[in-house]
Amino acid sequence: IVLLDGMTTQMWNYKDDTVAAIESAKKPKKPVKPVQPDQPKKHIKNCYRQAIFKQATLESEDDVNDYVERMRSYLNALLKDCDGIKLN
Repeated sequence: IVLLDGMTTQMWNYKDDTVAAIESAKKPKKPVKPVQPDQPKKHIKNCYRQAIFKQATLESEDDVNDYVERMRSYLNALLKDCDGIKLN
């Protein structure tokens, strides 16, 4: 009996832990969020503006149009094998 008297605190702690475990098991579980399918990672090319757009002196509207058209065709060619272009 003396030995059981010394275990009173341990028995109460065990009872409290067991009751807490039962209460948590009785609670309804939270719904699981549906998993989003992984979207494919986009392939973005890094390009340097200085390498693509060469320094030029433009003196007429035709010079500007030619320069812009060369930029457009070069950028469109770069876009053909990737998802985007990042200009640094």
